[in-house]
Amino acid sequence: MLLSLFLIALPLLGYTAGNTIVIGQAIDLSGPNAAIGRDYVAGIKTHFDAINSAGGINGKHIQYIVRDDQGEPGLSVAMATELIERDQVDYLFGGVGDDITRAVLEAPAFKRSGQILYAPLAASELGGSHVLFWRPGYKQEISYIFAYFGKLGLKSVGIVYQDSAANQDAFRSLNSEIKEHGMRLTGVAHVKSGGSPAETDMEAKRLAVSSPGFVIVIADTISTALFLKQFRNYAANVFVAGTSLINLSTLREVAGAKAVEWTVFSQVVPNPNSATSLIQVEHLNMMR
Repeated sequence: MLLSLFLIALPLLGYTAGNTIVIGQAIDLSGPNAAIGRDYVAGIKTHFDAINSAGGINGKHIQYIVRDDQGEPGLSVAMATELIERDQVDYLFGGVGDDITRAVLEAPAFKRSGQILYAPLAASELGGSHVLFWRPGYKQEISYIFAYFGKLGLKSVGIVYQDSAANQDAFRSLNSEIKEHGMRLTGVAHVKSGGSPAETDMEAKRLAVSSPGFVIVIADTISTALFLKQFRNYAANVFVAGTSLINLSTLREVAGAKAVEWTVFSQVVPNPNSATSLIQVEHLNMMR
């Protein structure tokens, strides 16, 4: 995925002043999407290290500055402003979530800078001339998931929803897809970050009783895993689906191997553990 981004950015990187290309990023490393954020940073750093080891880009080495925005829009704006004004980054990478991305794009310092926000993990529907997405939006992922289950003849769906600004756009897209595909909503289970096991169990049982043909989750990885673990006590053989923002390794670790059976999660980049394409082989070689 990073190689694809750099194929776009490479022509621009040679025009930076000095001997160093400074790239900054404010991203969630300790908040609700920390698992995704840490993986993203690890992949970027590995790629940059490989570039620097090979002599850099046109002889220029990359300096990668990362700030933890904890998944908070206000903090992300403050850190992006610091990266632009104090660190004077040449390029700025985005964070996780629509609310984070929208806040940075609207920040006065970002607007003044004329920067482009590269590769935020957010809905491409946000658009604009100062943001470059490398992944599809939630609507595209959700549409694919519904098409998949529609082919299986499943016409009823339950929703697991973690209420947050980051999930609101995805939730609206989800309800729109239900109508477009002529499906029936059986119920909505609400999960909270840091919610009690008793609350999660009650929501899981209530959704299971509504007998959905499949369930789609709009929540962070930990909340999804904790819900799934409880849900399997009441619905062992109901499909549970979600978007590519779920960290599958963490999901399996928290929910357990048995709970992740009958799950379907969309994937928008090649499997990083498979060597079926040049970019996957490159990734595996760099991670050794």
